[in-house]
Amino acid sequence: MTNARDAVVQIHLEQLGKHSWVRAVLGAVIGAGGGPPYRFVAAPDDPEHDASEHAAVGATFPVLPTEDLERQTEPNEWTDLAHQRLNELDTNLLSAGWKRRADRGRYWWSLRYDPPPG
Repeated sequence: MTNARDAVVQIHLEQLGKHSWVRAVLGAVIGAGGGPPYRFVAAPDDPEHDASEHAAVGATFPVLPTEDLERQTEPNEWTDLAHQRLNELDTNLLSAGWKRRADRGRYWWSLRYDPPPG
C-alpha cells in the first residue's frame, strides 16, 4: 500500500462503491433513475489501489451504461458535469499544495500531480 501524500497521484474514474459493498448498494439505489454514480479520485497510478490510498475524492455524477467515457463530444450527456467535477477536484488538489504535472495518464481525465512539499 502506498501513502498517497508521498507519491505521484493520478486522477482515476471510479464507480461509487468500488471499495465498499455498502456504498455499492447505496449507489445502485441512487443511480436507479439514470446511471450508476461515478466519481474522480486522486490515487497512486495503480487501478487496483485501495480506498485508503485516495489523496482526494471528488463529488459523484451519473454515467449511463451506454455512454462512451472517452468521447467528449455531444451528444454525450455526462461530459459537462464530468468536466465540472474534474475541475473541482483539480482545484482542491492545487489548493492543498499538489503540483499538476505536464504529463498525463491514458484518459483525458488522467491528470497527474506531484505531492506537496514537506
